[in-house]
Amino acid sequence: MGIYWKVFALNKRQSLLQHSFLKFIEILMNNAAEPLVDILKVPELRMYTVNNAAVAIARARGMDSNLIALPQELIDLIISYVTADEDLINLGLASSFFFRLLAPVLTKAVAKTEAPWAGQRIITASDWGCGIPSCVPKETIRRIASEGMSKEEWSPGQNAEAKRSYYLYNMKALEITDCIGVSDCRCGARLHQPTNQIRRLAHLRMSADDVALLGRLTCPPAPHAPYQAVLRCVDLKEFVRDDVIASSEYPYSLGEVLCCFTAWSDGGHARWAGRRCDITSLQHVEDSWKDVSEEAVSHLEDEGKDWRVTGGKRA
Repeated sequence: MGIYWKVFALNKRQSLLQHSFLKFIEILMNNAAEPLVDILKVPELRMYTVNNAAVAIARARGMDSNLIALPQELIDLIISYVTADEDLINLGLASSFFFRLLAPVLTKAVAKTEAPWAGQRIITASDWGCGIPSCVPKETIRRIASEGMSKEEWSPGQNAEAKRSYYLYNMKALEITDCIGVSDCRCGARLHQPTNQIRRLAHLRMSADDVALLGRLTCPPAPHAPYQAVLRCVDLKEFVRDDVIASSEYPYSLGEVLCCFTAWSDGGHARWAGRRCDITSLQHVEDSWKDVSEEAVSHLEDEGKDWRVTGGKRA
């Protein structure tokens, strides 16, 4: 017996794929939190802007396509209905015209697909953790609940507010996940190409040429400026440096660090629980932010002092 835990992204109504809840020490021992590094790490991408002349030239070369030959007004209307990131990526890969036309949107879609949990509200909830952190806005709670429940369960009628009244704040973690319809976030196969960082798009069944084309969006590393990964809590303006964790006696990954900082149970509430987090480079941290790396090492020592790890996944 004991307390069992699972990691959730509240906004997305997803949990980190595990066969069951795990004890906290099992999360550390089994590297169960390492996939968080992949789904939280924001890739360094170029923000392409293609001038109208280049778009027009690409379109002229593709006028034998019935789709490209449509009036621009119809093309713009079609694009307005393509809202899923993966669909935007596929459309951008359809031709050089669409790649150039959608360049800025395509970059954002790739970033969101690469890091689907970046900027999401993360909570590592115990099976008897009570409710949802109060830092999660009430309108967000209402939206999450309304998306996860049927119209019969969630009615905007006159008494809906009185009946529901943020009831999720008082429910147990297991009850909440059943209520709002949480699904698993699958951290499946990655594409590891030497020239790019496009990893999470394997399921789109892209060709090598497609992968290389998307790789053009990836920013090359700056000379003599190694990537310094940090885990950020955007809401509290706090960050943890991956190199500090790696050089400590408890060199777990930033995934385990996130679990420590977002733990939510009857026995205590970590201050990052329910707040927006991501993994990015140190250059995206402002001088006014607080470095809590040493505090993170202390958390790892408290939770895993009886277990040593030789080296966690580095961001």
